Amino acid sequence: MRSLTAPMLIAAMAGSALSGCAGGSQSNNSIVPSSAAVPLLRTVPSGRVNPNDYQGLRDLYVADADGPAVKILRNKTYREIGAITSGIQTPNGMVLDKRGNLYVANDSVPSITEYAPNSTSPSFTYSLGMQSAISVNVDAHGNVYEADGTGYARQYSQGSGAPVAGCTPTGATAVSGVAVDAANDVFVSFEAGAVGAIAEYPGGFGDCSHEKVLSAPLVYPYGIAVDKNNDIIVADAGNAQVDVIDPPYSSVTRTIGSGFLEPSTVTLSRNDKLAFATDYQVHDVFVINYQTGAMITTLGSVYGLGDPTAAVDGPNAVY
Repeated sequence: MRSLTAPMLIAAMAGSALSGCAGGSQSNNSIVPSSAAVPLLRTVPSGRVNPNDYQGLRDLYVADADGPAVKILRNKTYREIGAITSGIQTPNGMVLDKRGNLYVANDSVPSITEYAPNSTSPSFTYSLGMQSAISVNVDAHGNVYEADGTGYARQYSQGSGAPVAGCTPTGATAVSGVAVDAANDVFVSFEAGAVGAIAEYPGGFGDCSHEKVLSAPLVYPYGIAVDKNNDIIVADAGNAQVDVIDPPYSSVTRTIGSGFLEPSTVTLSRNDKLAFATDYQVHDVFVINYQTGAMITTLGSVYGLGDPTAAVDGPNAVY
């Protein structure tokens, strides 16, 4: 079980690998090849339901660092129906695209593993240039985005090993989350010393000089998501709360859920009815009514989870 506080975790993520990433500049020039291979750990025991059979809102995928594995729970009952272990190493963020492909950001063996529907083994692994894969997202065109704990975010074309673009938020000492809206605007949560913020790149990573740092007050923002109204949802570990920030992103509009100590990731169901948040210290998945902000339930050890780090049940509403 992890017990790192937010500042300790940020320091661990930043490390010495930050050298070579210049604040506010295109990060393509700092691409570092990764020679780390993603190992095959074990296969799913026979007799289990195929865990990656994408069924929209019927299945909840939970990254569990205690294993490590991605565990599959049937929504509503939250009964475990399977687990993916092949290619999973210290999983952090996760996302599903509109075709049902699952993407998992792995930290200790820096990579993003992609799983096709009905598959428990990676169909593709993105790793070139990664040093500490913390979060992953995809856009409507299939581009894959990685937030790297060492201070930058990168974009990969679908099924392509080399990054095609990337940006480092100005002054960033750590990057923790990445999200994309329907207009391909990219949002990156980061820390610059003792200050946390979100950088927006209108239209994507084509020109990092277009960076806008949002003025909404945050302490240690980690995982982020975008809803169909372009509101940003932020797991703010430093404030021990999950925030919703409406455009123009100048202030926190409301908070959702309760009982957090150090929230780390947040995702939305496709219909924006549910939010799923995880917490570094509580070690539960928080299931939240996104519309009202009320807690629905928490999923922990009684559901077979040890150290859940992310949860997702469908592609985000931006599709």
